[in-house]
Amino acid sequence: MKTKETNFSDKKIDFRWAIRPLVPREVYTDRQEHIDYLYNAALDAIGRRTMSTVLLGQRRMGKTEIFKRVVNRLFFEQDHLDPKALVPVYYSFKDKPLDRWEFATEYVENFLRWYAAFRLRDESILDRGTLSVDDLSALEEGDRLDLDRIQKELAERERKVVPMETIRDVLIKLSRGDFLQYMELGGWFKKIDDPILLEFLKVWGRIEVEGKNQAVVRSETVKKYQTLKRKFSDHLGYIAEIYMVQVLWNSQRKKLPGELIHAKEDIELPWQFFYIWHRVRLGSGAEKEIDIYAAAGAEVWIGESKWWIGKKVGRSEVETFLHKGELVREAEGKDLQLLRLWFFAHDGFTEKAKALMRENGVLWSVREDLDNLLKIVGLRQLPDLAGEQVKTHI
Repeated sequence: MKTKETNFSDKKIDFRWAIRPLVPREVYTDRQEHIDYLYNAALDAIGRRTMSTVLLGQRRMGKTEIFKRVVNRLFFEQDHLDPKALVPVYYSFKDKPLDRWEFATEYVENFLRWYAAFRLRDESILDRGTLSVDDLSALEEGDRLDLDRIQKELAERERKVVPMETIRDVLIKLSRGDFLQYMELGGWFKKIDDPILLEFLKVWGRIEVEGKNQAVVRSETVKKYQTLKRKFSDHLGYIAEIYMVQVLWNSQRKKLPGELIHAKEDIELPWQFFYIWHRVRLGSGAEKEIDIYAAAGAEVWIGESKWWIGKKVGRSEVETFLHKGELVREAEGKDLQLLRLWFFAHDGFTEKAKALMRENGVLWSVREDLDNLLKIVGLRQLPDLAGEQVKTHI
């Protein structure tokens, strides 16, 4: 592949650096072969026709200078508007060791700066010396950007009034780099629909712009996502409960195949359930909450749902479910003639859990079983919320 070396030697381009070399061009010699090789290897990566390359050498041999010149050529000699162009990203590891959080934050921030700078052909974005409009936009809470607030923040932090037209111009450039959305019809800006990027910008903004303690921000962010993870798991379990309830409603006066509830024979359901309730509490404490409570006079069914991905339900969870069954017996009293316990676990049960359920006559189903039950009663199968693929057989 031929390179356009003359373009880079042009005086205009020579004074524009994405990353400034330490050695002047006039005295930098005998390295052009290496620069051309790495430049072409980088371009070949666009079509996946190259491998990772390591440049080895003793200190003070000029390795860093070679890479800086390659990055500059990639930055200025490509068409930055071409969606297939290779985006150059220069990152220099610090001598001081960083923990995983510091490295990840610094690396992603560096990547975003290089991506935006290349796509907008604006190397000033790589300069971290001044607080910028895009830094402040990262702190916006709502989807719509408040330009008046950004102007006010700039005035307070930079001690100068930035014209509104300048702010709008910067935001329009950011929208071209896919960091914002510019609603041209209404003339306003909104955040891009990328939750991962938005969350990173928010965390980065709190540390770099607001000056918050990194350890505190890290702890608060992890705590937030741990809470969301618990809520998400709880919602998934509730979805399975809804499907289990629909199986019960649609199977009245019918039999459930024993193989799909792991019973020795088919199980006949009541002639009619008078009500089926969700999340019934028989007292205080999580161990006294019944996920599904289906009453048919002297016969009662209770259900438990665990939508756990990558984890099997163990013996302790079965013991808790059996205890809930005893609470139901006490609540229903002597008129209760038959109590059925049905346990659903998305990824199944441990062998000890299965043995305990067999000993106590507990019915149980896994994801594939419940999908097949739904198919039998003419209902839609469970949603693919975890990206897993499940085969059904009937």
